[in-house]
Amino acid sequence: MANTTNEFIQKALYYDYFPSLTENAVQTYKTPTEFPCCPQNITEKPLADYLNNLQESSLFSENKYYKSNVIKTEVLKDGAGFLVVCRSINKDQNEECFCVFEVTYNFGFFIHQYERKFDSIELVNKYIDYSTGKIPFDDNDFDLFEFEYL
Repeated sequence: MANTTNEFIQKALYYDYFPSLTENAVQTYKTPTEFPCCPQNITEKPLADYLNNLQESSLFSENKYYKSNVIKTEVLKDGAGFLVVCRSINKDQNEECFCVFEVTYNFGFFIHQYERKFDSIELVNKYIDYSTGKIPFDDNDFDLFEFEYL
């Protein structure tokens, strides 16, 4: 385990991961965040275990700014992770939005990456369909262009 941990720490410094408030989890953004459904016991199928813990409306993440509850999850087309669609509430301003996170597992850690924020569930669904390969890229579709290049 020490070699894996040391290797992860070296890569983490390179890729700019930040510690989370949850054991076995890191994140790509600075605000320390708790991931209550993140498995504490690692099995041979850690991503499948995590997915099983994420039920509709369960608390996915919470930090001092946001509280995010699961709407749905989708496995990535390469199977290397999954996307979590959340309804997020800004605690200070009491504003609601939709956020997408990507979760992968590497070097003994669940890696939580914030993807995007959306104002409508329709755009979220389009983003998920595009990200998981259900719809192809179309140069004439501004939303897809934005997802790909902006």
